[in-house]
Amino acid sequence: MRAAALILMLTLSVGCGYNFTGMAPVDMPGDVSRLYLSRVDNPTLEVWLEPYVRTNFRDEFSRRADISWVDREEAQAYVVIDILNYRVSDGLTGAGDRTIRSQVRLDLDVRMYDSRTSDLLWSSGGVHGSGSYFPAHDQASVPGESTPGERQAAREAVEEALRLAADRLGTGF
Repeated sequence: MRAAALILMLTLSVGCGYNFTGMAPVDMPGDVSRLYLSRVDNPTLEVWLEPYVRTNFRDEFSRRADISWVDREEAQAYVVIDILNYRVSDGLTGAGDRTIRSQVRLDLDVRMYDSRTSDLLWSSGGVHGSGSYFPAHDQASVPGESTPGERQAAREAVEEALRLAADRLGTGF
């Protein structure tokens, strides 16, 4: 019975034009439909971060906007992503100041420029994503290397930050 009610609610909400956060289509500024991802500035020592942000940004915008990724010469707009901060910190400590849960936070800014004039078309402003993990349950295979839990939390932080950046485009730009 509950499952039927949930399915009915979801069907009605989608049919009425409601969308869940992170799934809503976005309208591109100036009816831009051809994009080029110019660069991802990554001042951190996390070398995996730049390609992961690049790939997930393309996926997020491809899923939510009617765009195609093209070479710079064909683009109506180009995108620059600045990673502003990447931090791993103790989120919760227990008895004896032992870390129970740690948190990964990523701050970034996405900007879109007109390809012909280099005028700023849109900026997400600073957005951040976070993810957490339990270090006591997570062991690194090599000292100083990130653990599987930390890597998963970092991926969650990237995905959340990019989803929030896209959300800032909203609809009816």
